[in-house]
Amino acid sequence: MSNTKQDITRRILELGDSGLEALEYVYDVTKEGNSELTHQVMSGLIEAFISIEESLPYVLDMGNEIMAWSRQLKNDLEHLVTCYESGKEADILLALEGKVIPSYAKWLESLKASLTLQS
Repeated sequence: MSNTKQDITRRILELGDSGLEALEYVYDVTKEGNSELTHQVMSGLIEAFISIEESLPYVLDMGNEIMAWSRQLKNDLEHLVTCYESGKEADILLALEGKVIPSYAKWLESLKASLTLQS
């Protein structure tokens, strides 16, 4: 693997791990009743996910299983945005706990496995 691909892969993995930490932070803060403090973090997380998605063609075969997990995670993130728009913290927590965090974790696991196979 070229140095450029290695660098992109490393950055993708770091960003992916940071995203999971961000989701856990958002969950904890929302559970305390302060979801309004998480809007910027969620916005950054979605931007990071988009950046990762845009970078994947440079380091992965796009016929990979990661694509199925990406679609699922996109749907779950869209649902979470809808929950944020409703302003109901209970719905945000349910979406995070029941969909987004598990989906993100599976996506990240698949991403790591796919990137490991490519190196």
